[in-house]
Amino acid sequence: MTSNCLQVGVLMMTIKHVQWRNGVAFYRRRIPNDIKHHFREGAKRKSHVMFSLKTKDFNEAAIRAQRETERLDQEWGLLATDTEKYIAEWVEADKLLKRLGIRHGEGLRYDKDEIALERLAGEFDQYFFDENQRHLGDSSAFLPPFGKIAFDLAYNKPEDRPANPFAQLVSDDAPLFSKCVEEHIKHNPKRGSDDQFHMAVNLFMTLRGNLPVDQYKRIDAHEFVTHLTSNGKAKSTVKRYCAQVRPVFNTAILELEIPTKNPFARIRIPEGDTPTKRRLPFPLPVLHSIQSFCASQTDDKALLLGLFSDTGMRLNEGIGLLVGDVRLDGPVPYINLQPNGYRGLKNAESERRVPLVGAALVSSKVALSKRSGAPLDAPLFPAFVKEGGTKANALSASLKKWLLKHELCTAEYSIHSFRHSFRDRCRNAGVPEAVAYRIGGWSRSDVGESYGIGHDLEVLFKNMQQIIEYEKQ
Repeated sequence: MTSNCLQVGVLMMTIKHVQWRNGVAFYRRRIPNDIKHHFREGAKRKSHVMFSLKTKDFNEAAIRAQRETERLDQEWGLLATDTEKYIAEWVEADKLLKRLGIRHGEGLRYDKDEIALERLAGEFDQYFFDENQRHLGDSSAFLPPFGKIAFDLAYNKPEDRPANPFAQLVSDDAPLFSKCVEEHIKHNPKRGSDDQFHMAVNLFMTLRGNLPVDQYKRIDAHEFVTHLTSNGKAKSTVKRYCAQVRPVFNTAILELEIPTKNPFARIRIPEGDTPTKRRLPFPLPVLHSIQSFCASQTDDKALLLGLFSDTGMRLNEGIGLLVGDVRLDGPVPYINLQPNGYRGLKNAESERRVPLVGAALVSSKVALSKRSGAPLDAPLFPAFVKEGGTKANALSASLKKWLLKHELCTAEYSIHSFRHSFRDRCRNAGVPEAVAYRIGGWSRSDVGESYGIGHDLEVLFKNMQQIIEYEKQ
């Protein structure tokens, strides 16, 4: 008999029927001799059953192994007593559900097929009504055996459904999607503070339910896409949502060894009726008006906007700055952009030094003075961060409302317009493309950019000043 032991103080815990492979728990158990004829591989009889318990945790493995032992005891007991009648009834019930298009557990789903379930009830009207069509109340006791099994398969949780006599080699204990999300975050810690990730997976669970991960089908992915496109999401936005959910299934398949397919694999995204809106850069007069107004304010929103206006930084990069990231004591004032506990960075090129000039320099000085005495690893804008993350999604809308409230721009512009404006300003001032990409943290595909350590800070600063001087002409 396979077993594992764990020393806990003076106690020794034993888990029966468990083996470990690459850190994952597997259930392995000998098949009793009197039922071996039910288990074959070709012409040979199997001697053992073995399958993954889909966990790397010792305590969880113990719980799941015990559950599997109880399940097999029940199912093997049925086989040992020659319950061909039960098997026949179960098969008939399963065929009925398949004919009606009803999946096991259909009645528990958020999007359950009410019409199909009504057809199931209609199959047994004679047991629910008497000859005068009067309802008999709770008449489930009068159902034929296969009928009761069919209702139990359709409406009960996996642990309460009639035992599948053909499922000895398959574990029904696939983890819920929410558990796979937690496992995915363990392997990808940055996801824990990614608001877009949580928004996407929570929406998926709201629409399609928090089911065992192996119960999702291709239709669930298609319905998720349909919901997004029908609510006016552009194709690029829908792709981003799918790109957040897809890796959770990959984690379940690869790390937890769940024998299922990824419903989001190569999912087709239709164009949709809503054309992708092109983000507009601020016209230069509008940008300068925003800078002038922000320079007269000292609240954090005005300081952030002033910072964005002359650096082209991404929203999450700015709000996740630490006090120690602002360097004003050298010959070239700059911001040292690097990942921290509040936010990561989009790509390798995003980790960079951004010289401070114009409105960005003014805002940085005021922001730093407001945080005088704060430790270097403290957030520069504490109101805009939370434990392990930032408030980027909410703040983007809030900053736009602030601009609209003060009549500094119109509704077609967004906070990302500062970044688009910065790129145009670099072009107009004759800043070399390689320098502009370095300052803005854009990635480039040419191989030559991977050589060396990049431009000197003084070169970047000189080109930033060139933009300011050009716009004074």
